[in-house]
Amino acid sequence: MAQPQVTIRELSPRQRAHEELNSDPPQLQLAELCTLLVRDSYGELSSQVFSTLALCGRLTSAALARSSSLSPRQVKPGLAVLVQQHLALYYTHEDRPTAYEVDWRNAYALVRSGKITELVEERFGEDAGQVMSHLLLLGHARIGDLADAYRLTSKRSGAAKPDTIQSVGQLHHVLERLLNSGMILRVRKLDYKPEADLQREAESLIWHEEYKDAKIYGPKKQAEFKADVQKLLKTWRNDAERARNDAERVRNDAERAVLASNGVHAGRKRKSTDGAGPGLKRRKIQGHLPHDVSAQDEEEDSPLEESMVVRVNQEKCAVSFRKWQLLNLVARTFPPQTLAAYSALLHSLEHRTSKCRDRFEDYADDVDEDENQPTTTTLEAISYLHPSVDLAEGLSSSVNSSIPTDGRMTPPDFESEDEDDLTNVRFKGRGFEPKGTQSNYLLDRNKQLGLFEQHLHILAEHSDGFVTKLGTNGRGEWRVNFRQLTRLLVQIQIETLVSARFGNVHRRLVRVLHARGKLEEKQVAKVAMLTQREIRSLLTSLHNAGIIELQEVPRDTVRQPNKCIYLWYFDQERCRRLLLFDTYKSMTRLVQRIKSEKAHAQHLVDKAERLDVVNHEEEYLSVQEREALRRWRDVEEQLLTQLAQQDDVVLTLRDFHGE
Repeated sequence: MAQPQVTIRELSPRQRAHEELNSDPPQLQLAELCTLLVRDSYGELSSQVFSTLALCGRLTSAALARSSSLSPRQVKPGLAVLVQQHLALYYTHEDRPTAYEVDWRNAYALVRSGKITELVEERFGEDAGQVMSHLLLLGHARIGDLADAYRLTSKRSGAAKPDTIQSVGQLHHVLERLLNSGMILRVRKLDYKPEADLQREAESLIWHEEYKDAKIYGPKKQAEFKADVQKLLKTWRNDAERARNDAERVRNDAERAVLASNGVHAGRKRKSTDGAGPGLKRRKIQGHLPHDVSAQDEEEDSPLEESMVVRVNQEKCAVSFRKWQLLNLVARTFPPQTLAAYSALLHSLEHRTSKCRDRFEDYADDVDEDENQPTTTTLEAISYLHPSVDLAEGLSSSVNSSIPTDGRMTPPDFESEDEDDLTNVRFKGRGFEPKGTQSNYLLDRNKQLGLFEQHLHILAEHSDGFVTKLGTNGRGEWRVNFRQLTRLLVQIQIETLVSARFGNVHRRLVRVLHARGKLEEKQVAKVAMLTQREIRSLLTSLHNAGIIELQEVPRDTVRQPNKCIYLWYFDQERCRRLLLFDTYKSMTRLVQRIKSEKAHAQHLVDKAERLDVVNHEEEYLSVQEREALRRWRDVEEQLLTQLAQQDDVVLTLRDFHGE
């Protein structure tokens, strides 16, 4: 039988970019990138199963074996690894076999495991970073299994290193802090179900119970049905989280009652100073114990359930990474003192934000979304300010002299061993801890709050609107419009990439079109202070790359080319998707390059990783081998640094956007 003739159509760069974007190439590039990451982390078998699921979509285990070159006996352990690592989701119907599909978010998160560990170490200490590293490697784990892996007992070991976890109580303390901060979550059954199946279950339930299996006509009824489904999905999620918190609270109360019945004092619970949650003692701040709390206090908390299964919360980590990027943006313009005040404000809001954008919330417009953002007050935000920050620096003398110091404010909560002794008081927080009389404390504290407010006012008056003041509650109520700032971060990222690829003049044109909207060529030339002949080729190159678009507006019904108006414009959303596709492709090439470079020095790497060679390279390796190993490590560090920078771009273009 003759094979049909295939005609190869030559495409221009512009047409190729358009067809690639409309055919959803980010999914293909993401599949290739995630397959490489799974192969590097979990081996060839798991990567083959993952690749088949990524390219073929939802499959049963039998269909997966038919679509791949693996046998059913090989497919089952591969699926087990992917489910354990939360790289695959599954759904089991009553009369149908179990179907599996890829979890794209967790699969891509393999590339930022080191970044998450660094974040946790900076905020909670090295021991918490060590626990987070194990959870990232295991996918999820029981608390009892973690204790067994550390080979811990209920008593502290004096021979262990001071920076490592030495007892079960210390491990439970670290896990409790991570749970209260939201960095890790308790694993639920809903976490393994695909979103499409949850959506289908909710739609079926609403349709049967609320609409009595009747047909839904009209856009109004369809909008109501969609809103009811989203409300039910949100209720399922909130009920699962509430059940987890209620179960932990009941367990803690029961354990304290048992201890009290046995004549053991459970200890007085004091308010936490790091904002991790209610009912906790003062915790380590940046790896150090605040005030005079001893290390033994960490182990006085009631233990967690040994059967509790926990995993890393990628959405909460993205919220922390967004804080990092916003601080880097503010650091370009403002002094360190203003940066510290903004960091304290974002830290206060972070405890009220579980994800960058809630997919169950359906906002009418941007204003409605901004109004539903969490808020904080000056009194709450200043408690997260480091005591070493001198807020008076970075402000002019006229601003400092205008701050009231008459002490007209409600005294804050004090914490003292003797309530009658106010000569050595301490404010419950990290912002300010003076010693002296209550009158002097109020004067100094009021001035500190005034300085803090001045720094926030400077941020609020900036054209980018880093913060918005809503009222005077708590010495000032503040809100950060994250949606607006996310668009700003995306625009800055796009302009940076355009400048690196084309030049500063091209970036100027993109900035003009973004600020002014749709413009004719002569209008663009006038605003950009260039001639039409100069910008014509620049606009064409940007158009061929897909950065800007051209709209044809006919003046009459004939639509002759010489009688049409051609308007240039910039579509940020389309450009964001296009650059996200390019970033995936770049990261794929970087991972492949790392693998290729490592293959050239594989024998040296294997020799250097031997147990008898580690820390004894000068004894077992020759000068030439040490030099070759040093060159490979330098190349690996450079490539990994570029990979981390590309991941920052993905954070801005995808995760902060809520996609």
